[in-house]
Amino acid sequence: MTEREAVLYQMMGAFYKAGLPLVFKGALVVKAIMSERGFNLLERETHDIDANWVSNPPAMDTLVSAINQVLHDEMSSFKVASIQDYTEMQSACLGVTDTETNVRYATIDIKVKPGTKHAVYCVNDVKFEGVMVNEILADKISVLSGNKIFRRAKDFIDVYALSHCVEIKVSDIIDTCGKEGRTLSPFSEFLNRKTELEHAYNRLQRIRGKPTFEEIYSYMASFLRAFIERSSEDLVWNSRDHAWAKGDRHPKKRAADR
Repeated sequence: MTEREAVLYQMMGAFYKAGLPLVFKGALVVKAIMSERGFNLLERETHDIDANWVSNPPAMDTLVSAINQVLHDEMSSFKVASIQDYTEMQSACLGVTDTETNVRYATIDIKVKPGTKHAVYCVNDVKFEGVMVNEILADKISVLSGNKIFRRAKDFIDVYALSHCVEIKVSDIIDTCGKEGRTLSPFSEFLNRKTELEHAYNRLQRIRGKPTFEEIYSYMASFLRAFIERSSEDLVWNSRDHAWAKGDRHPKKRAADR
């Protein structure tokens, strides 16, 4: 974890402690899941906070004021200002400035999305609310299934990492895609445009322990097979064995998905 990431986690914890209706997502939540599961073979550096505002849509100045109030009370060397207002289709973007140097420190992207399911995560004794792991996986596997894979090759890394950390049920991912309006495309780009994908992957930087492209492609081909073939929704991915096995589609007692 970088010094900047540690500060961003402190901000997230301060917002959670203050009761702001923010549910975090993105790389910092993926890193939190990896940390909780003890997976540290690779690490993707990030400079930003991503979140959903899960209450009623606020006025933009109200949103900025609420965040600045928390920073004033808990981390007074930082403040935020609006870079981009939110709309129904796009997130708000706030710039975080170091008040001592007046230099941009990070950005916070906030999508207004009431009703987001969440779980409490903890990193270095800092607690915050983040999206459920199945929502993360549904989003990223959906990306890998279509032509967005070239613009979001970082999702290759995130799905690879999460598949080493958590049990994954095909049925849960498909159900979550349906509820979130995400589409699982035929994975044509992944299967047929390997050279272009390798180029996009090799451009990724600031990743400690980054696997070679051949290593990660072979692994992900095995993992994505269940979603490519759609032969069964009963399959469960074992993160220790790195393999699919038959599971119970409708278990009597079902553990939380994180």
